[in-house]
Parts: sequence; C-alpha cells; structure tokens
Amino acid sequence: MPSQFDHAVGKIYDAALDPAEWEAALSAIAGAVGAVAGFVAGLDVRKGLGAYWHSIGHTPHTQQLYNERYLTIDPTLAHIANHPGRAFACCDYLDEQAVAASRFHQEFLLPLGIRHILSGVTKSHGSTVCFFGFQRALSQEPFGAAETSFMQDLIPHLARVDDIANRIHRISEEKRLAMAMLDHIDYAIVLVDQRGQICLSNQRAEKLFESKETISSIFGRIRLARAADNEALAAALRCATACDGAEPAAQALEIGHAAGGDSVHLIVLPIGVSGSAPNGEQQASAAIIIADARQQRSMASQVLKSSFGLTPAEIKVAMGIAHGRAPDALGSDLSISLATVKTHTQRIYQKTGVSRQVDLSRLIYGLPAVI
Repeated sequence: MPSQFDHAVGKIYDAALDPAEWEAALSAIAGAVGAVAGFVAGLDVRKGLGAYWHSIGHTPHTQQLYNERYLTIDPTLAHIANHPGRAFACCDYLDEQAVAASRFHQEFLLPLGIRHILSGVTKSHGSTVCFFGFQRALSQEPFGAAETSFMQDLIPHLARVDDIANRIHRISEEKRLAMAMLDHIDYAIVLVDQRGQICLSNQRAEKLFESKETISSIFGRIRLARAADNEALAAALRCATACDGAEPAAQALEIGHAAGGDSVHLIVLPIGVSGSAPNGEQQASAAIIIADARQQRSMASQVLKSSFGLTPAEIKVAMGIAHGRAPDALGSDLSISLATVKTHTQRIYQKTGVSRQVDLSRLIYGLPAVI
C-alpha cells in the first residue's frame, strides 16, 4: 500500500489547512483499508460530547444519534481510549458473544449495515480525545493485520495534523478577538512587527489607508506622504521594539495633513514580545495610534481628568511624557522649570498607578490590557 499511504498522508495534511478537504482525505484512507465509511473526531470527555466530527458514509442524523445516545456505550471507543497511539481491529478484542450482548452493536451499528471497525486514539489535548474509526459492512471480512498496520503508520500524521489544525484555529480565534477589541477603540490603530509589516489594523485605520491623504498602506506597510516622515516612523519603530538594544519606549510623531487640515499625531508604543510566533509568523511588537491633534487632546483630557483627577497642568505634562518628551524639553515646551516637571511627573504616576512612560501612554489611549 505504499502509494496509497503517501496519497492518504498528503490528503490529511491538506485537510489540516482546509477542513473541507477532510472528505477527500477520509475517502483516500477508506479506499486503502477497504472501508465503506469512516471518520475522524474529537471527544470532549468532560462534557461527554463530540467536539468536532469529519466523516464520509455517515449521515448527519447518524452522527447526531451516535453523539447523543450511543457514544457513552461504544465498546470500541472504551477500548481504544485505554490504549492511545495504537490502531485496533475490533475482532482483536470483541468476539461474537460480546457483540451479541452490546446495545451499541444491536441497536445502532448492525441496523446501519456495519459490523467491523478499525479505530484508534491519535492523541489527547486538554479534555479532548482525538480518535478515528473506519467501518466495513456486514458482508465484508473483518479488518486484518495489513489494514491495522496501515492505520498504525498513519497515527503520527493524524496527531500532527490535529496539532496544526488546533494551532490555526487558536490563531484565527485570537485574531478575531483582537480585531473585535481594536474596532471598539475610538481612533485608528495599527499593530506591526519589528520590520514594520502590518499584522492587524482596525476599521478606522483601514478608512485612513483608503483615503490616501496623509497615510496609506503599500505592500503591507504604512507609508507617509513625506520621505522624512517615513524615516522618523522607522526610527520610532526601532526605539519602540528595542531593535537598538535600548529599553523599549513610546515615541510620538507629528505629520502635516495633505489636505491642509489639522496635523496628524502618530504614537508608537511597544507591545508584547517580538520575534517569531510558533507557526513562523511575525508577532506584533508595536502599536501605532493615529489621531488628529484635536481628537488626541480631547481623549487625553477626558481620560486623565475624569478617571484620575489630574489637573490641567498635570495633563499637559502627562501628554508630554506619553509622547516621549524628555523632562528638560518638556519644561521648555510648557515654560515651567525642570523641578516643576518632576513634581508633576511624580503626582501623575501616583494618581494613575503606573510607573513607566509606556504604561502611561497605554492608559491615555485606553488600549486593551492584551496590548
């Protein structure tokens, strides 16, 4: 069965990337072992219910009936659950007397025209047990050593495919939740990796990109209208992602509006851990907040005054700190002494409960805790 085995392996890896391919994968396996039906499934042992199910040769009604009424009394599942990582033909552990006494066989399996089962548990993760089963009709011979060996050799691949599918599902779910949170934020925000490649952007950011007035997205990267602004953004990203070996820090940029309106502020914040994710994708390591000056001042004043009781003077200092201004430069900007800046800074940190410039920036812009 070498060629059939290679064909089946290729098909199940296709199914890891696209669940719609499971029908072809199961058909390839069933053809190789001479089965009339088959499935791969996940059982949530805490709930006693199927977590997922891909099958051929079984109607949705049959699947529902198995899950709701016969799963818990299936003697073949009870056997393979005690021997994970091994394939078994049911004739190896169930004789005719056991079949005659089995409600599972007499009420469910035999009326479907099925008698012989080749099954095994591929792996367990959390409360989910992953297993497979292939069936032969009443008129067919029991599964033999060759078919059992075929499935035994396939088990490591089925286990690996389950890992891949779970990882893809988890990443997709995390991305969906992240997008939902980002879309509830009242300003444009873009998450990028160390190279500046866009990982996620909310709806407000997408609208800005579509307008192409001041900011656009080209080949998955943010592009500003002026070359000098692009260079400044690249430097801010290096600082925020600690590419230069320094402590990550928030940076602020002010760029002119192409249509002559208010200037646009970009706040670049370090987030998470840089580097490659387990699946080889780049992780987001910086958040770029995009807001016009009026929106920025309004948001900051509202958050800092109503939630933390900062005075107008402290709010101005807090905004400067959040944007990465050095204390002496901030004093010059606001026409106050360096000592006054330090006093305001101490009070700001006391009132907000944070101790770092990066955390103050996140607080001002109301970013979710995951960022």
